Amino acid sequence: MTLALVVADPPERFDPIRETTSHLVRALRSRGVPVYLCAPPGIEVRGSEVVAAARRVEALSPPPFAYGLGERETLPASRFTVIFLRQDPPVDECFRAPLLLLRLVAGRVRCINQPATLLEWSEKTLPLLWPELTPETWIVSDVAQAMAAVAELRHAVAKPVNRAGGSGVFVLRDGDPNVPVILEECLRREPRLIIQRYLPAVAGGDARILVLGGEILGSFLRVPAPASHRANLHRGGKPVRWDVPPETRRRLQPVLARLPSLGVDFAGLDWIDGHLTEINITSPMGLHELEDLGFRSVDGRTAAETVIDHCLDGGRHG
Repeated sequence: MTLALVVADPPERFDPIRETTSHLVRALRSRGVPVYLCAPPGIEVRGSEVVAAARRVEALSPPPFAYGLGERETLPASRFTVIFLRQDPPVDECFRAPLLLLRLVAGRVRCINQPATLLEWSEKTLPLLWPELTPETWIVSDVAQAMAAVAELRHAVAKPVNRAGGSGVFVLRDGDPNVPVILEECLRREPRLIIQRYLPAVAGGDARILVLGGEILGSFLRVPAPASHRANLHRGGKPVRWDVPPETRRRLQPVLARLPSLGVDFAGLDWIDGHLTEINITSPMGLHELEDLGFRSVDGRTAAETVIDHCLDGGRHG
């Protein structure tokens, strides 16, 4: 019997409309697949077996999504056909602990994405595998080096390595007397800090390109709110229709070709003015936005249905 497990933060923390996890759950249920939700602490080992303390999704309303969950059950992780790993950063011990255990069953259960990959790569450092596509980047651990990076770049973005969603992001200009204080505070909270060249074109939009099985699934532009430097949708950004230009597809081909071999089936690329800034592999968002902007596959499936069919059946998704 086909069963699906979703390891994610509790559904009461989800955005009631936009949360991609809920769109995946709806698509699974529409295929008749029983879905269980498990919070990360619910992944344990009992009697040498990896188990999930999970609750079955008994009901799910149309957006805004409201969940009806069954009683908690403890099930072997190996019983599931597919496990969706969708816990949001920060990447800390609470994030890593269930992934270390799920690595033990990853050879027998399809995991989206592979736990070893989520343990090995940060969403902000993974793009550095393709330095020809990334903005000039420093990753530093002390204020003096951070100051030197800002001085060289003149106009920079500072962001933590292991957080997401625009959290802890600052735009800095060399010569601003606030810069040392900001960097000191950032490095007081984080062991390492990314300093990256600021891309002024972000004011016109930050593209989110969803990738499935090494192919582009769909894309849209996230336009920042007025006077904001963050295009994240839950920070006030607005999604607008945007199709990936042929030249961008050509430049991204090495990325698309390599992601599956890294254990990444489903990802969200952040693309600003010809630069790859992040690769979201923990809990890629954007299925609601694609659906809202009219996405359909060539055979009429929604983006979420396309992802689920790929994850359950494999193969191409066009």
